Formats: sequence, C-alpha cells, structure tokens
Amino acid sequence: MAKTKVILGIHSNLDGSESNPDVTNSGDVIGQFTAGHAWISVTENNISVRFGLWPDKHPRTVDNGPGTDVRKNMEPPLGKANRFYLLNDVQIIKLKNILLTNTTWKETNNCSSWASQVVNDILKIDIDADDYLGFETPRELGKSINELEKKYPTSVAKPEILK
Repeated sequence: MAKTKVILGIHSNLDGSESNPDVTNSGDVIGQFTAGHAWISVTENNISVRFGLWPDKHPRTVDNGPGTDVRKNMEPPLGKANRFYLLNDVQIIKLKNILLTNTTWKETNNCSSWASQVVNDILKIDIDADDYLGFETPRELGKSINELEKKYPTSVAKPEILK
C-alpha cells in the first residue's frame, strides 16, 4: 500500500502589492492592519481542508465561547499568495497536535501570525508576516510567500520538500 502524502499549504488573500498603511495620518491604524486574511491548508489523498484563525466577533463566525478560534473550510482553496510543503511523518504528527490545540484570536495572535507560526513550528522556516508597528498582516505574509515562490515555485502537485 502506498504511503499517504500530506501537503501543508500557507495562503494569503493579499499578495503584498497593496499599498502600505499611512500610520501617521490614519484615523484607524488597527483597521488597516486587519485587512485581508491568511490561512493554512492540509491536503491528503487529493482532499484539501483549510484552517484559519478567526475572531469570535467576526461577522462570518459565531462566538463559540472558550472553544478554539481555528475554523475549518471558511477560506477559498487558494489565495493571491500560496506555498506548499510535503510533510514527513514527524511533521504530520506536529501538525495534528497543533490543530488540536485550543487557540484564541487576538491582535497579537491573528490569522497571519498563526499561519506563519504553524509553518515555523512544523518546518522550522520563517515565512515573515511582520508588518509596521509589530503587527503581523496578510499583506506582509503574502509578500513573503510570493518572494519565496519567485525563487522556487510550488503547487499541491509540486510541493517543496525540505531536507
């Protein structure tokens, strides 16, 4: 029997080309940093499941109290920026443990920081999401993903295999 391949994807619906926020004249700096969304995907046997960190107060969610803020399949299959990695057995176990962890959305633990941290925890690589004033944003994550994709393009069919 063939071994199941598991592919981890990281995605942003912003590609980094969006203009930077005007942090000096803006009336809503936080709102500018919360624009966009980032998420991960897990593909096994050609079936993809998407996971994203969403605040309970978001109009697309229902407040689930103390339950995890990681929601399933609220995102499209692909964003404007996408990167894929083939996982080994140890990495698959790490991923499963992360997805079982009760995680809370906060300004300092948002969709971008969570997706970036998941990839870092599993693969030990930093896909930068750090934007101005220490906020992590989908815009910066998308920019980082696309910079990596220019050097070595990936897809679900051709994920990067790290040694």
